[in-house]
Amino acid sequence: MKSSLKPVEKYAYSIFEIAKEEKKLDLYKHNLETINSIIEEVPAFFEAVGDPARDRNERKQIVIKNLEGEIDIYLISLIDLLIDVKSIKLLKKIVLKALDFVNEALSVKKVLITTAYELTKNQIDRLVQSLKKKYACEKIEPIVVVDKSIIGGLSINFESQVLDNSLKTKLFNVVKKTN
Repeated sequence: MKSSLKPVEKYAYSIFEIAKEEKKLDLYKHNLETINSIIEEVPAFFEAVGDPARDRNERKQIVIKNLEGEIDIYLISLIDLLIDVKSIKLLKKIVLKALDFVNEALSVKKVLITTAYELTKNQIDRLVQSLKKKYACEKIEPIVVVDKSIIGGLSINFESQVLDNSLKTKLFNVVKKTN
């Protein structure tokens, strides 16, 4: 890895290398997703951990008390290190970049599905199965976004391809043809 990388990429790549060496890519994927969920769903937790007004050891104890046994020790050590170097604010970016490295190693492809209404688990599973066949992929991870502005149907973004079957696009194309 190049030495000109930014700290986020260095930390993320180090996490990835540990996961690879330990043969724990799947575990780290799960742990990184867990940390990301905590950051998004319980922001007060990382606000407390990042609060410079709190004693550093107190902040580390908060991490250990709440994450030990749930998250691999190397990831807890990373959080401790970020507390020490006053860079805990980088954690989310590091986690997302490490997930990119891990997903690439696991051959996980992400697909963005935009729909006008909430899809059921069954509908999502069927879409994923169809995409696996169409693109000859074993692992596809769907990201479902509800956007009422597309009116109906759905739009699928997979790598650099867009399959837009939204009602909004269909109507736009009809208007475009009539002009």
